[in-house]
Amino acid sequence: MASADDHRECVLITGCSPGGIGNSLAREFQRNGLRVFATARDAQHIQDLDAIGIETLSLVVDSDESIQTCFKEVTERLKGKGLDYLVNNAGRRGTDYTVPAMEVDIQEAQLTFETNFFSVIRICQTFLPLLLTAKGTIVQIGSVAGVIPYVFGSVYNASKAALHSWSDTLRVELAPFGIKVITVITGGVKSRIARTDRTLAPNSLYAPIEEDYLRRVKHSQEGAMNNEDYARSVVSQVLYGTAPWRWLWPWKPGYSKYIWEGNRTYLVKTLSGGWFWNSVFDKLFTSMFKLWKLKGTRLLLSVQNVQTRAKQADRDGFESHGSDFFVCLFQESSIQSRFAAQQKRNLSIHEYLSANLLKTYGVGVPKGEVARTAEEAEAVAKSIGGDDMVIKAQVLAGGRGKGSFDNGLKGGVRVIYSPTEAKMFAEQMIGHKLITKQTGASGRLCNAVYIVERKFARREFYLAILMDRQTQSPVIVSSSQGGMDIETVAKESPDAIRTTPIDIKVGVTDEIARSIATDLGFSEQCIEDAKDTIQNLYKVFSEKDATQIEINPLSETSDHQVLAMDAKLGFDDNADFRQKEVFSWRDTTQEDADEVKAAEHGLNFIKLDGDIGCLVNGAGLAMATMDIIKLNGGSPANFLDVGGGATPAAIKSAFDLITSDPKVTAIFVNIFGGIVRCDAIAQGLINVVGDMGLRTPVIARLQGTNMEQARKLIDESGLKIFCIEDLQSAAEKSVQFSKVVKLARDIDVGVEFTLGI
Repeated sequence: MASADDHRECVLITGCSPGGIGNSLAREFQRNGLRVFATARDAQHIQDLDAIGIETLSLVVDSDESIQTCFKEVTERLKGKGLDYLVNNAGRRGTDYTVPAMEVDIQEAQLTFETNFFSVIRICQTFLPLLLTAKGTIVQIGSVAGVIPYVFGSVYNASKAALHSWSDTLRVELAPFGIKVITVITGGVKSRIARTDRTLAPNSLYAPIEEDYLRRVKHSQEGAMNNEDYARSVVSQVLYGTAPWRWLWPWKPGYSKYIWEGNRTYLVKTLSGGWFWNSVFDKLFTSMFKLWKLKGTRLLLSVQNVQTRAKQADRDGFESHGSDFFVCLFQESSIQSRFAAQQKRNLSIHEYLSANLLKTYGVGVPKGEVARTAEEAEAVAKSIGGDDMVIKAQVLAGGRGKGSFDNGLKGGVRVIYSPTEAKMFAEQMIGHKLITKQTGASGRLCNAVYIVERKFARREFYLAILMDRQTQSPVIVSSSQGGMDIETVAKESPDAIRTTPIDIKVGVTDEIARSIATDLGFSEQCIEDAKDTIQNLYKVFSEKDATQIEINPLSETSDHQVLAMDAKLGFDDNADFRQKEVFSWRDTTQEDADEVKAAEHGLNFIKLDGDIGCLVNGAGLAMATMDIIKLNGGSPANFLDVGGGATPAAIKSAFDLITSDPKVTAIFVNIFGGIVRCDAIAQGLINVVGDMGLRTPVIARLQGTNMEQARKLIDESGLKIFCIEDLQSAAEKSVQFSKVVKLARDIDVGVEFTLGI
């Protein structure tokens, strides 16, 4: 019997008789650190489990009285805690009643349905209060026979198909309450439980093929999987995730609705395709029946009413929810929205630095250290100890786990089991470029690796703190679906996103933090730690002038620790004067060399893939310039804002950056002379074009103070700078010039332009 302060997660498993998969499941759950309640019709028959510390109970699944007795006993032993997992395994096997469909005995059929289907409903209904307390998971042991019916197994097939269908409905109906339902589609698994011998009736229509029939009775054992291997795989997927690449991750990739395990299940899964349509219908029915309303804190916001709801939240309390609000914070739908976010150059730091910073604020992180050589990596792995670690390439880019190095190594995040492996992978990572979807084909140089102890999370959440323009405040974005791409979650499960605007004058109060922790689904034992973690993260955000803190996943481990498994932190560049330590962590090797050079000269520069160079003063005008180039069929080569002080020196630096790109076929200079004078800009242009001997056509639109003098200076210079006052006309000419130069380059001929256009 466990003590009152036992904080292990708990699982109840039905049908644990020796030799069957339930018995192996109980052993495997215990091996993974869970408190296990194993049941059988008579607990005396599972003394093998009792002998190894598993709590055994009697449970006759087709008896209401027995179910109630078992429920009371489990409730008493849990002492107010919830049930984290309910595994419905008990049932009649297909070989227990294998007869032709037209020779089925109705009483036998009813008995099969009573055990395989109706008893599962009763058990789920009875144990629901404990599952609600823990926001637990129901695991239904189904069968491949319920997907593709086999001959002579009609009753068993139908009972499992009914279980699958009921579980699919249950999954959607319980989702608003935080309860997950997983269906295990079981193929051929060896069992050492005695089997029932069957023979055909003397007058059976199938008597001529009785030999084949008898072989059919034992067909599931041909090439079947060992029940120990089956249990190991199923428990691993239930606890840690089902994605095939999960072993490359230090946390589970996320909850899956189906687990396919056993002989021939892969083939059936591929051919059936039902798993895909059920995923579609889950979302459809959740929306159609407005099940999200059952969770009072999960409200969908439309784009039109986001701002109204956010302001109302400020007045009424602190909550606002909905994926559209979240998408407003992140979505890049146009050049303008993209560069509105990017023209403000924010500092990003490596993961190991983020972890070190979070630790100083009392946020739990896995034990780990950075290494800059293979030898250091080996030493770090030895100091961490254990035989289960993760080595991560320190590159400022997402998608590291799925990336590849320029030397052929696959994956920038690898599981390692010894210091020797740490050294081996470090040698292949350090000094090489990691290529991911975010880095582009050129990749980014890996100068260090981060080695951490591997932690297995029981629950995973997403939490981010960002600045939101619409509410003009920090906002905490949270989701119970952590460890996944959050944009995908926002798109596919909008009700899973919660946003909480924060009043900067008040901060994150105990009430706000506790509400977020509770809504996410932390267990009762972890609510206070999760609350403290959220408040400490906000303290980092405010005290360090952060623009982004993203924790994905924020996890609850099996021993009920709250850990930030991975962290991405960004900081406001305007705060560098008071965040000297943070900005000393900047790694310029991870940034574009031209962008670093531009920053040194006070320019906001971002390289793009187009061929028309842009030199503009003011971010808004720069974005408008790029938009009008696109509207006229061109493609900008860069975003370049020279700012309010467009001096001749700044113009020289800007031209150096633009002309260093061999793709540039035309340069569009668009200046509004407010603070700066157009004639000063014109003189700077003349000096630069003359000194560089530039052959690339330059289109200049200079509007504002002293624009007439500027035009006169350019006209009298004799240089091929084409002055055009109208914005549309200037954009058209830029695109036309670009096309001509590009065509000339394609056919390898020179081209000269004359004035008077």
